[in-house]
Amino acid sequence: MGGFQVKKALVLLIGLLVLGACTQGGKWSLIYQPDIQPGEDLIQVESLKIDAINGYYDTLEQCRLKGEGMRRLAGDKGDYICGFQCQTDQQGMLHCQDLSR
Repeated sequence: MGGFQVKKALVLLIGLLVLGACTQGGKWSLIYQPDIQPGEDLIQVESLKIDAINGYYDTLEQCRLKGEGMRRLAGDKGDYICGFQCQTDQQGMLHCQDLSR
């Protein structure tokens, strides 16, 4: 019985590690808003929830390139911002350590 419990614990541990690796995003979060024009209004990240994130990237450059690509695909409409280490609070609202465009 003791060997079975050890195997079960190992399978559970490996499963948790794999799940954690699959859900962990990059350091930079892309937030693209199709209704805002560049220079018109700033994207208010604090008023957005996690579903506003359009992707996760390891570098700021990757995030910027994807944001520009999304604007081009939309006919130069919308605007984007890249947030560093974004997290949600208890109400589900986004908070980022830094924002860049």
